[in-house]
Amino acid sequence: MHDEREATPIFDLELATTYCGSKRDLALRLARKLADVGPGEIEAIAHAIETGNAKEAATAAHRLKGSAAPLGAERLRRAAEEIEAACREGQPADALADRLRDEIREFVGELNRHPEAGPR
Repeated sequence: MHDEREATPIFDLELATTYCGSKRDLALRLARKLADVGPGEIEAIAHAIETGNAKEAATAAHRLKGSAAPLGAERLRRAAEEIEAACREGQPADALADRLRDEIREFVGELNRHPEAGPR
């Protein structure tokens, strides 16, 4: 599992650019938007998990998954997908919320390696 995670890109700018019709600037703007709003969304997911609102957590995780997928943020997408599944199946998801926090930090760090992505 650990090796598979390491082999998975944090942020695939080429994939994001393809999704955005070969417009790299658009891909970077959308990635920056995810980097800006993602941490707040993750805290909302974590709060929903902590307060026992699995439906709200699953819905928010689904939204985050949908935002991450076209941007090539595969690790973030997978973590959101795992939370969504756990919440829908009534499984504990607290540790998964911590992983989601780690993944958004790594995504932001990787995005910040692209100065053309705009302000941090």
